[in-house]
Amino acid sequence: MGSGTRIAALMLGGGLALTACGGGSDNEVPVAASTPTAGTTASAEPSGTVSSEPADVGADLELNARLLNEIVEGIDETAKGYAQVVQNIPKRKLTIYWKGTPPRSVAALKGTSGTGVEVVLVQAKLSKADVDAAISRISQAAQAGRVPAPDSISANKDFSGIVIGFVESRYGANNNAAVRAKYEDVAKVPVTIAQAASHASD
Repeated sequence: MGSGTRIAALMLGGGLALTACGGGSDNEVPVAASTPTAGTTASAEPSGTVSSEPADVGADLELNARLLNEIVEGIDETAKGYAQVVQNIPKRKLTIYWKGTPPRSVAALKGTSGTGVEVVLVQAKLSKADVDAAISRISQAAQAGRVPAPDSISANKDFSGIVIGFVESRYGANNNAAVRAKYEDVAKVPVTIAQAASHASD
């Protein structure tokens, strides 16, 4: 996947195909540390002149996106403990989710930068690697018939567990403690069962 986006998996052709599924509000978008999405960050090179004074909140979304992206690109999403980075472009704010103690380079980002970017560090119970591994285990178990094949899988918004999604026609039959226990036994992480988002079942 190579992305810090909300992690999702769809059942395609008998196997789970990992996809990206945005979480949070339209103004808070999880993005990859090395591969910003076109819809949320600017791909242009940083301007030669960037004011060190914080701009009015949301006054220049393109500038805000560029300033956030400069910081995001310096975060190693393959580092141990990395979960996700959420960009709030109008507020010029980054929220970094990390399991355990982040590297010094990441910890040093906390606070407000000289360009007015606010960086918040949040402790996550799971890392991106944990979620990837859980999805892989569930995929294998589903293919072996040990658990129902889910219609979607995603990390919780705060990376405290994973969400198993079923389309409406399958949700009622699978939304129970017994099925959830089977998933948790396989995934080795907390599991919530929910109705799959419409885009995840397309």
